[in-house]
Amino acid sequence: MVKPILSICVPTYNRQNKLKSLLHSVKSEDEQRIEVVIVDDGSEDGTADYCRQLKCNFKLVLTIQKNQGRSSALYNSIKKARGEFIIIMDSDDIFLDGAINTIIESLTKYERILSNDRVCGLVFNCVDEKQRIIGKDFNLEGVGNFLKYRADENVFGDKKEVVKSHLLKSVIYQPFYGEPRMPTGILWNRLARKYDVVTVKSSLAIKEYLEGGMSSKTRELRINSISSTLLYYEEGLFDFGIQYKSVSFAIRVAANFIRYRLHSKSPNLGFLLRMTFPQIFILFLALPVGSILFLSDIFYVRRNS
Repeated sequence: MVKPILSICVPTYNRQNKLKSLLHSVKSEDEQRIEVVIVDDGSEDGTADYCRQLKCNFKLVLTIQKNQGRSSALYNSIKKARGEFIIIMDSDDIFLDGAINTIIESLTKYERILSNDRVCGLVFNCVDEKQRIIGKDFNLEGVGNFLKYRADENVFGDKKEVVKSHLLKSVIYQPFYGEPRMPTGILWNRLARKYDVVTVKSSLAIKEYLEGGMSSKTRELRINSISSTLLYYEEGLFDFGIQYKSVSFAIRVAANFIRYRLHSKSPNLGFLLRMTFPQIFILFLALPVGSILFLSDIFYVRRNS
């Protein structure tokens, strides 16, 4: 069996109508080289039946699991992917017209760079429903770094990463039990410590932020997935001075680390022994802001409970 060039990993839960739009947007002259890996996290809206009956030119791999949260569904979809490259799509994302062709053309265009073991893949922009780039575009098209362009070049907003499958699988972690959220930023930051990426100034997908979706409940999800949240900010803080230089970015990371450390109620301060002096100094500077953020969460939860 020919190995797919691209696996599209889709964790989904009760989003059949949105999933239909996503799957209908998977259009390319090379559809037979495309694999869509769907992990249905215990949907009750007929998602699995729809997927079983769908007629398509790409290979569709469906896995059904009991409801465990997006983190588990995402983890399992990545583990099951067979393609050379992986892109993660939420079930309410939609590929722009020609997006799959853009990916394959970019893989060909940058084939020489991607053959370098120090380059892990490509990263593209996302747009909103009015076709406006979400956040800030990359400063340049070419070789960059996941961490450096966000921290030192102030690039922000949702992006779409197309990453070498074996490298993504090497940095993914087993989801923490009972936690619904897995910040994909952890994966990109881990890759950034060893590998660069090609930034492409083209847009691939429309991001739709649904009411009641994960994006609309970020605050609660971060608290309810405290181990994953802490892991993201702790690793980000340890990267300061090594992977990136921006003090303002480091202070934001440190403030959130303090914020969620307070939520975790963990008395263990052993992490301080692994920090450099500049990182400890940043942590000290961020202490007031982190404490205020923690208190604002407490008031928010009480007001909405």
